[in-house]
Amino acid sequence: MTKPMNADLDQMLEPLRQSTRLFDGIEGEDAQRVISWLAVRQLGPGDALVAEGAGPGGCDFVLEGTVEIVIGDHQDAISIRTLEAPTVIGEVSLLTGQERMANVYCVTETLTAHLPAVVFDEHVEQGDPVALRLGLNLGRVASERLHWMRERIQDLPVDVAEELDDSPMSLDVKRRLDVYCKGFLG
Repeated sequence: MTKPMNADLDQMLEPLRQSTRLFDGIEGEDAQRVISWLAVRQLGPGDALVAEGAGPGGCDFVLEGTVEIVIGDHQDAISIRTLEAPTVIGEVSLLTGQERMANVYCVTETLTAHLPAVVFDEHVEQGDPVALRLGLNLGRVASERLHWMRERIQDLPVDVAEELDDSPMSLDVKRRLDVYCKGFLG
């Protein structure tokens, strides 16, 4: 799909503005500047939006559709969460410059507005207040997701790892639980 005019993309972003805090403090000309940094992508069911372990290519504002966050591939895959538009994917990688922590697959036809890391980083390095505000807002999203994950981990039975056997899948689940607990709770 080709990139629509800024006015079209502005309308597409409206549900994201209404349901999230991503654009708090970013209005008018500032919002138009952010829109000029974005590229629209159309993906189909089963398409990969993000690959686990990939470099920080940017983040995606999911404007339409549903995506699933999955750790691992094929038989070893663990579904973490399903998100519906409007939402954002890849905010942690964009902010930290680290590789992607999970795969993200499209469940339905999905329309995204992609913010390339190189564009975002350039504006941040220049001290652009709009980029800095967007970074702050993305940090808030990441923090909200951290709390969501922490609640999920706390809800697990204390002996869940003990209930798992020594199969490769169970060992992988144990390893991932350990990583989550250390990363999110420690």
